[in-house]
Amino acid sequence: MSVFADSNSTKKYGDGTKSSAGALKDSILANELKLYKKRVASKYQIVKPSRINKDINGKVWISAKVDGECWFLLKKGNDLAFSSYNGRVIENVAALKEATKLFSNIKGDLIVAGELFSSGESKFDEIKGLASETGIGVIVGADEPDLSTKIQNASTKVGGMAGGFVGAKIGALIGTALLPGVGSVLGAILGGELGGKTGRVRVHSVARTIANDKSSNQLGFKAFDLIQEGDKKYYGEPYEDRLQRMAEIFKGGKRVNVAPTFVGEGAGEVGTCYHAWVDSRLAEGLVVRNEHGIIYKIKPRIEVDAVVLGFGERKNAYPDLGELIVALKREDGAFQILGPVSTGFSDDERMEWHERLSKMEVESYYRYRSSEGMLIRFVRPEIVVQIRCSDLLALDSRERSIMKMVLEYGDDGYEAKGQMPMVSLIHPVFQKEREDKSVNTADVGLEQVYSIVPFESRNDEAKEIKLNSSKTIQREVYVKVAKEQRSVRKFVAIETNKNKQDSRYPPFVLYTTDFSPTRAAPMNTNVQVAPDKKTLEGLITAWKDKNVKAGWNLV
Repeated sequence: MSVFADSNSTKKYGDGTKSSAGALKDSILANELKLYKKRVASKYQIVKPSRINKDINGKVWISAKVDGECWFLLKKGNDLAFSSYNGRVIENVAALKEATKLFSNIKGDLIVAGELFSSGESKFDEIKGLASETGIGVIVGADEPDLSTKIQNASTKVGGMAGGFVGAKIGALIGTALLPGVGSVLGAILGGELGGKTGRVRVHSVARTIANDKSSNQLGFKAFDLIQEGDKKYYGEPYEDRLQRMAEIFKGGKRVNVAPTFVGEGAGEVGTCYHAWVDSRLAEGLVVRNEHGIIYKIKPRIEVDAVVLGFGERKNAYPDLGELIVALKREDGAFQILGPVSTGFSDDERMEWHERLSKMEVESYYRYRSSEGMLIRFVRPEIVVQIRCSDLLALDSRERSIMKMVLEYGDDGYEAKGQMPMVSLIHPVFQKEREDKSVNTADVGLEQVYSIVPFESRNDEAKEIKLNSSKTIQREVYVKVAKEQRSVRKFVAIETNKNKQDSRYPPFVLYTTDFSPTRAAPMNTNVQVAPDKKTLEGLITAWKDKNVKAGWNLV
């Protein structure tokens, strides 16, 4: 029996097991992981490459951003597991068996944060030169050249990258070895022999690897932070100390190791690493930590050309543009919504766009809510615009594919075909109209975002799913009359009957309404969801206890 996962949600995964979200049994440990995720997220700052010289100074620790998912390596007694912050658990896979051997002399429990990644194919045992493009680490076997020779050979292979680094004041922590003055190593690792056919590993590979029961031996783990060892909690400890301790803990690891991290000084060395690793597409970005605990994410800005499908209005005294709804064109000719873009416009531009788009309005059998709470007005798909964003996400906070509606456009306007996986734009900003672009897959196709963050069902066609009808299972209305003023409070309990067809629907929903004509805001509404009927009944009881007092009569 697992000491980590609830057996009711555990199923076989290769030679090991995997469990769904919420399976982590230890509630204290589960809260610790969520707290870490929240605490670290508050320290992240996104930095544009153009601002490296302005925003970064002093001693820094520079890592390539690994394309994976944030998971935790847990050790409790002699048992090990990977867990995500939302309680998914993986046990007894090859990477954890290797970790068990590495940790044989460690007496206390461990919590280590890192990136869970997929090698794309199981090449961990084939290492003869450097590790994979994910940067597993430089490993020297008994029958191989020493580390210095290996680094020099690899650096030469990837285009003499060492030239810009050797002799610089950069130290490097590569897996298990602290190597002052060898800044070329990460470039050598990222461009090494292993995995050269597939290029950089992507986050979607992790999801696919976890979903495929035959791929468990492809998982690897790149540690980037030590949270706890035994009774000692490392929060607040200098990152240099945490890094050094992780290097000792993971010494000799192949599948599990420390994320290659370089010690540098100031913006100059960060800029050099960015140019060598990111501009050359060896890594998707940099993660830079300073002495004050601030973590900088540095990535190139992303620009996407998309077609305008509709617009929303702002709640002003005069009508103007609130947001554009943009989409990409799929190979079958349908349009898939990318999302809203509400910034990047001057007041004059908002009025001009509103006047122009209002003349292009068409019918739509699909309804889309704007950020102001009003319906989007759909337009003919003729205008191409350029959008800039800081990042693209293919998974939501529960590690599920982000679903966006696919629309078909014809003589009768827009009609929904069904939802398909798509990315979300992070901090989208309108740049300009692209009059030189046309509404075709070459100019506004999915490949623009898929090449950056691959997602599921890239070439599939959307299939409409007829969802089951919801059922009202309980409804009560209460009225109170005072001074000829009638107040109303009511609730409606609904069973959706859709949760097995689409996991985004809850099994039960409770809608409540509170109307009082004497209040400044007469109408208040609320929505609560419940996983089962017992929970729903508890919500109803609590609502009645709070809202149905003396003078309120059931009608």
